[in-house]
Amino acid sequence: MVKIKYRQRISTVGKLSTQRCIKYNVGNLKEENKAKEYRNKIQESLKILPNTEDEQVGAAWEDIKQVICKAADNILGQKPRMVRNGWYDEECKEMLEEENNARFKMLQRKTRNNIEAYKEARRKARKVCRKKKKDYEEGKPGRNTREVQKK
Repeated sequence: MVKIKYRQRISTVGKLSTQRCIKYNVGNLKEENKAKEYRNKIQESLKILPNTEDEQVGAAWEDIKQVICKAADNILGQKPRMVRNGWYDEECKEMLEEENNARFKMLQRKTRNNIEAYKEARRKARKVCRKKKKDYEEGKPGRNTREVQKK
């Protein structure tokens, strides 16, 4: 008789981080001087490009795309990222990272110790995030309308 011990693991080989799409501040194009400057910069850069009639379409497109992106980056600038949750800060991020690491460890090797560590990390993360959100919501003006109406 042959006895075998077999463990499954989640593969991390194919997980690559995705690149965020750069968003340009196109609102600047509403200003006449910015729009004119942007147009002129693209036209000048396209004149400098070598003649691409006999090249493949893909190579020509890459050159044109680079010209447009450089001009947009220099003149329009990147759009600032919007912060949706004012309560979410570095402490919440660290707690959630800790929880995710404990979960990953639990999924890799499901022992009682790992399960308890995950439950504890999850409890801590929820507690911290809930408290931060509650404090943020209470500090916002116009949120406690019921208390004002009762008085």
